[in-house]
Amino acid sequence: MENQDKESIKELTSVNWKTALSVHIDKFKDTINQNDNFDRFFGEKYIEKLSEKYIAFQRTTIKLGAIYLVLILLLFATQSSVNSEFEFLGFGFKNLEQNKELLLLLSAIIAIVNSILNAYCKYIRAIIKEGINKVTSNNDDIGKFYSIFFIDDYFSWFPVHSNQEGRSWHGFTLVLLSIFVIATLILIAIIYIGSILVQIVVIYDVATKPASHEYFNTFVVIFTIASIFFSWLVTFMQLPLPEVDTSNYSKLTKIKEANPDQYKEILSNIANNNIKKEKRMLIFKSSILYIVTLVSLCLYKQPDILNDAYLFLRTSITGAILVLFVSTELCKLADNITWRLYFEKYPDESENRAKEINKRSKALKKLQLLVPILATVAYFYYAL
Repeated sequence: MENQDKESIKELTSVNWKTALSVHIDKFKDTINQNDNFDRFFGEKYIEKLSEKYIAFQRTTIKLGAIYLVLILLLFATQSSVNSEFEFLGFGFKNLEQNKELLLLLSAIIAIVNSILNAYCKYIRAIIKEGINKVTSNNDDIGKFYSIFFIDDYFSWFPVHSNQEGRSWHGFTLVLLSIFVIATLILIAIIYIGSILVQIVVIYDVATKPASHEYFNTFVVIFTIASIFFSWLVTFMQLPLPEVDTSNYSKLTKIKEANPDQYKEILSNIANNNIKKEKRMLIFKSSILYIVTLVSLCLYKQPDILNDAYLFLRTSITGAILVLFVSTELCKLADNITWRLYFEKYPDESENRAKEINKRSKALKKLQLLVPILATVAYFYYAL
């Protein structure tokens, strides 16, 4: 109950975090629920046509992602310091070094296009799901299987818990699912962080050892750096963004007076949603801080390591996994200790509870920024 109290107090402010996508979906929901708008202008044909568009864009993003991965591997091959190299039909991949600017430019263009297409696919997918909810009268069981006809969900086969009373997960199943989730997270971290680090290494190599005309070289370096920041901005803009809503207090007060049980349920849902959101945001912020801090330290302390792509990539990816794990665990520990001490020191009848909770919340947010940086610095001096 203390965790719910803590999270609910933090949530009951004038600032709400909401994704831009959810705002669009709310507008679409209001539109199709007005009068007979859905039957007149949308209907199942609209969902079907939109699903065809979604599938086409989704396949395009998969193809571009595969091409991007190949380009990243080729860029890595041009940086390899190993004397022996893989050859195919007599062609060695190190020969691509003279075209590294072109490969880097192509990967940067694909990164921009793919980030936009991915965001657009999420938008179309959300519209389709909302249309399916309308057709199936918000029946989750029907909608789950009905949506297969319109949306390709490649993880719909994933094990789900049985709703039958008296049944629960077996210990072996829980271990298996945990291993799968951990392996998936590690794979995503390697692909995402690894691709960025390879680009950084190649950018440094291209800037210091140009293989083409000076002006083209400068353009490629600037364009690639801009594309990385653009892709990050597109990702940031899909995350929950703050908006001011001063109606929260009055809404919850009315609910509390009219239906105390519903009020408690709302606070419980808010708490659970906030916990999940904070975990995702912590991992994301730690990843960005790790990359920025590590590259800055390498450029300032050991710039030569950027010339050895294999050593840098191997060491940095290992560090990413360690820093993310240490950062999340330390921040989680600090969070638990902080709020336990808070509730012991400030019971319900104490004064200045709201002021103190804001103070501690700000301190924890600063700690979430400081811990990944310090962990990265410690790993840098230990491993490099």
